[in-house]
Amino acid sequence: MKEYHLNVDSRILELLGPSLYTNIYYVLAELIANAYDADAKNVYIISNDDDIRVEDDGHGMSYASGAIRKYLNVALVSRTTEEESRTKSGERRKMGRKGVGKLAALSVSEEVDVLTVANGERSGFVLARHPENGHELKAIPNQKIVFEHIDDHGTAIIMRQPQYRLHKTLPAIKRNILKIFPLVDANFRIHVIRGQETVTTLTHMNGQRT
Repeated sequence: MKEYHLNVDSRILELLGPSLYTNIYYVLAELIANAYDADAKNVYIISNDDDIRVEDDGHGMSYASGAIRKYLNVALVSRTTEEESRTKSGERRKMGRKGVGKLAALSVSEEVDVLTVANGERSGFVLARHPENGHELKAIPNQKIVFEHIDDHGTAIIMRQPQYRLHKTLPAIKRNILKIFPLVDANFRIHVIRGQETVTTLTHMNGQRT
C-alpha cells in the first residue's frame, strides 16, 4: 500500500491559510508554472461549483521511481546545477519557485487532492494544512484517481470547497491569467473551462498573446 509523507516544517503549513495568497490567480500561476516545469503542453483550469481543478498533460509523477517522494520533500534543495535548472526534456528552463510553490493550493482549500499518472501508474493523495501526526497524508484509492483531459501521463490538483473564486466570465479569467503568468511557448496552452461554456485557449505566438 502506498504511503505519503509530507516533509515540511509544520510552521510553514500554519502559514498556508488564506492570508498567504489573497488572489486566486497567484495560486493558479504557481500551479501553471509547475505544469510548465513538467513539460506539459496543455493546462486545463476547470471551474466547478464545488472545486477548482488544474489538470496538465506533463510527465506526471511515479510513486515507484521516487518522484512523488521528491515532490513531497518541500525542504529538498534543488537546482544546484545548470542541468537541474532545466525541465526533464531539457527544452525549458524551470519557472516554478523552490519548495513551497507546490503548496500554494492550500491557501485556497484546507484539503487539496493531488492525482497523478506516469507511464500508466496512478497515484493520489490529499494535501492538508493539518496532516495526521504532522506529516502523514491520506492516500486516494485508485478507482477515485480519475482525470478529465489526460490519459497516461499528467497531474491534477483539485482545490475542494475553495475559499476564493474565479471571475464569473471566461474573458475576465483569461485577462487575469495573462496578467500574472508569462506564457513563453507557442506549444504551452492554457484552457479555461466552466460548465458547458466553450473552452478558451490562451497561447503565446510571435510575441502576441491571444
